Amino acid sequence: MNPIVDHIMTAFQLFINFATIITLLYTLLKFTQKPADNMRSRLESLEKWQVEVERRLTRGDEHFTAMDEGNAVTQQALLALMDANISGNNVEELKKARAELYEYITSRRKHD
Repeated sequence: MNPIVDHIMTAFQLFINFATIITLLYTLLKFTQKPADNMRSRLESLEKWQVEVERRLTRGDEHFTAMDEGNAVTQQALLALMDANISGNNVEELKKARAELYEYITSRRKHD
C-alpha cells in the first residue's frame, strides 16, 4: 500500500483507540461516582424532610401550649363554680373566673 495511506490509517486507528480509552475512563468515572450521587440525593431529601418535621414539631408545641393555657383557665373556672356551689356565696370569685375565661377566649380568637 501507499505509505501515505498507511500513515492515515495509523492515525485513524490511534484516534479511535484514544477515543475508546477516553470513553472507557469517562464511563468508569461515572460508575464510581454513582454511589456518591445517590447518597447526595438521599441526604438532600432527608434534609428537606428534617425541615418539615421541625416545622411541624414547632407548630405542635405551640398548639399544646395553647391547649395547656386553655385547660388552666377552664379548670380555674370549674374550681370557682365548685366553690360557689359548696359555699353558696362565692360571687366575686365566679366573676373573676368568668372574666379570665372571657379574656382567654377573646385573646384566642384574635390569634386564630
